[in-house]
Amino acid sequence: MNKKKMALITVIAITIIASISFVAIRNTKNNNAEKERIALAESDKLKKEQEKKEETKNNNANTNENGNMYNLDNTGTKVTKDELDLSNEEKAMLDNPEAMEWFRNNNK
Repeated sequence: MNKKKMALITVIAITIIASISFVAIRNTKNNNAEKERIALAESDKLKKEQEKKEETKNNNANTNENGNMYNLDNTGTKVTKDELDLSNEEKAMLDNPEAMEWFRNNNK
């Protein structure tokens, strides 16, 4: 009887250890999968931010490094605000990328 009890206790102990190990392995896999999902989400976020920066850069292509030269017709010819025959309101629009795009589209 004593051997049967020891065998039963051993089987129960092995079952408990196996269950704990299985749960620990499953949790580790879930944590790794969650970390991968987070990393992918951050990667997508960074990619979108980079695309947004590129778009902003392209929208701001109308100014040079000093921010005072404008390429109004996308021909590569750049002029300053003072060289343009524009009202002060129109000149102020030149510093706004959306307004700049509107200006290009409506002055073709």
